[in-house]
Amino acid sequence: QTLLPETWLDRVLGLLRLKKQLILQSVPGTGKTHVARCLARLLARDNADAVRLVQFHPGYSYEEFVEGVRVRSAEVNGRTEVTYPVEDGVLAAFAARAAARPAEPHVLVIDEINRGNLPRVFGELLYLLEYRDQAVTLPYSKRAFRLPENLYVVATMNAADRSAAALDQALRRRFSFVEMPPDAGLLATWLERHAGAGDGTFGPRVVRVFEELNRRLARDLGADKQVGHSFFMVPALDAATFAAVWDHHVRPLLLDYLGGRAERLGEYEPAKLLGKRTGAVP
Repeated sequence: QTLLPETWLDRVLGLLRLKKQLILQSVPGTGKTHVARCLARLLARDNADAVRLVQFHPGYSYEEFVEGVRVRSAEVNGRTEVTYPVEDGVLAAFAARAAARPAEPHVLVIDEINRGNLPRVFGELLYLLEYRDQAVTLPYSKRAFRLPENLYVVATMNAADRSAAALDQALRRRFSFVEMPPDAGLLATWLERHAGAGDGTFGPRVVRVFEELNRRLARDLGADKQVGHSFFMVPALDAATFAAVWDHHVRPLLLDYLGGRAERLGEYEPAKLLGKRTGAVP
């Protein structure tokens, strides 16, 4: 489902044996979330109850992730009474499920991990990520809490997201990092398997555009300003669909990379990337 080689999978599984936390990082459009979900299903042996996905954002909090006080109201003898119970967040509830089934691997997928305020979201769990045999006292419930050995964390990180805060070193050293760069070979394989009607040259021309685009972007703007292969992984891709993808998916990303300088977009148009003056592209 991912078209990634078994050597890649072996490397990732080896990293998860070293540390139970891993981050897939790359530029937009390399299929990080798709790969993370596939990896989670593999680790959990296709047990849907053993996989949980959460997406971080700037407003995401410790109270949502670990535990927090909730406001609850109930009717008692005809009156509404308000209570303030301490309730588990996503991680604490999922960790309890994993602890109850110690023989079954459980995987928490955190999408866009670097968009959250990570020291604020994780709190004292930074310690537990490294020391699974230890427990900490949670601040709201005052109970001892630990992360079970059968709980894995697979996260994704968009290297081009300027709104994301940099990971601090305390968190960074607790994760293994795996780069997922734009992959022309993977794109070529996918296009061969999902080819639309045509003379057989269309897919290779798309790959040429993709390779030349990223070569120029890396040269001009840096390796973190490239375009991922999944932008072009569209079923039955043809010239009309390619034009739509370019105009409405790729070009806005390029404009963002270029700081809004629309006059520079012409340097990266498909015709120019293929060395053509005019004509349908690819």
